[in-house]
Amino acid sequence: MLSYTLEQRTHKHSPCQARQLEFITQFYTVILLTPGEDNAVVDALSPVNSIAMPIVVTTKQLSDEQRNDLQLPHIQNNKNVKTHEIILDDNELIIVELDGVLKPYMGQIS
Repeated sequence: MLSYTLEQRTHKHSPCQARQLEFITQFYTVILLTPGEDNAVVDALSPVNSIAMPIVVTTKQLSDEQRNDLQLPHIQNNKNVKTHEIILDDNELIIVELDGVLKPYMGQIS
């Protein structure tokens, strides 16, 4: 995109774009195209169709982990953090409220 922009006639650029391009051209740059098959990281990230969770956590597992979490009592006693206890699928879960948004407390899932 930068190569294309630099090749365009200057009257096509706004005054702001012209100043920015003039600044950019002060630096020595080499712009190389690396095809996707030669750049595995970018190639892997480019066609992201979906994102899947690497692990599935059940409400029972989450409830068990919350009960064993040593940090949770400190969080529940913190006056700056609002927590709620809910029952979901017959499991007691702790929910953290931040800026009006409720999220389950995850802690360290093992």
